[in-house]
Amino acid sequence: MKIHAPSQSSSTARGAVTTKLVLTGLIAAAASLAFSATSSAQISTQPFKLDGQFTGGFTPTGPNGEWSDVTPFAFISSPGGTASTSLSDPLKNTLLYGAISHNVASSPGELQLHLMYDFLPLTAAPFAGQIFASVTFPVTLPGRPKDNISIIFQGAGGSLFDTFVDLDVNNPSNTLAPLVVGGVDSGLFPGLLAATTISPSSLSATPHLLVELEVPLRIPAGFGTGPLPGGGINPLTGMYDPDPVFWGASAGGGGGSQGGAGGGGSGLQLPPPGDLQPATTVTIGINPDGSLNIVPVPEPTAIGMLLGSLGLLGARRRRTSAGS
Repeated sequence: MKIHAPSQSSSTARGAVTTKLVLTGLIAAAASLAFSATSSAQISTQPFKLDGQFTGGFTPTGPNGEWSDVTPFAFISSPGGTASTSLSDPLKNTLLYGAISHNVASSPGELQLHLMYDFLPLTAAPFAGQIFASVTFPVTLPGRPKDNISIIFQGAGGSLFDTFVDLDVNNPSNTLAPLVVGGVDSGLFPGLLAATTISPSSLSATPHLLVELEVPLRIPAGFGTGPLPGGGINPLTGMYDPDPVFWGASAGGGGGSQGGAGGGGSGLQLPPPGDLQPATTVTIGINPDGSLNIVPVPEPTAIGMLLGSLGLLGARRRRTSAGS
């Protein structure tokens, strides 16, 4: 899938709109969740290819299919919120996979955090300018304190999409930074990768939204008991550390409808009301043995985390740009 670079003139307007959509979606989702706690399998034995698909097959039966040794977590997503449920629930329409493994282009010892969002409500390619998905989580970036970022996906026409990073979800007027430019890593976020397609999965044979992420790890020395290395993984330069923290995801629910209004003269087409809805709200922590604790967040804990430890509504308001 090709990725187009954004025009700088429209980034600020997109940032303002995205912040409101993400915060609204996360708070609505946090208020609707029922509590359950589960843990993923050990480090996946399968390498991952960041292409927004279930590479090698999406049915977890064969030895070579991507995500074949990882059990997903199920949710029922709606415009009013999202609720965790069992994998046997026929009403489930969203799955979240998470595991630590390595990219097919890296060595087996070069481990990263990998996530796959399998979102059935969106079954048509987003139109150009439509924000159709976002994922918000905290990382540590070079020269910055640990804080939330949002990865924003926007349609670019047909099967093309643009990917941005919102470095300041508190600031409705900040500028979004491109994750890639012309299909090449922008260099602003080394090792952070994202891809999306409209493809089938084990959830449904009908093509629908898949979002795949790869996040560099930041594991301190002495944390791992195996198979995580005892010396740590990029303890000073990585992005994601073991502490359990909040992840929120929202996605478009109505396909490629073009009924939205423009935004700020930038050409941005907003999703129609209810088109972007909460998909998953969880905490993700890393255990010393390399397994993940993925916990659907109950109300009111999620709201407390949103307003408190993650600083989504904190006082700090920074202006950012693609060159910062």
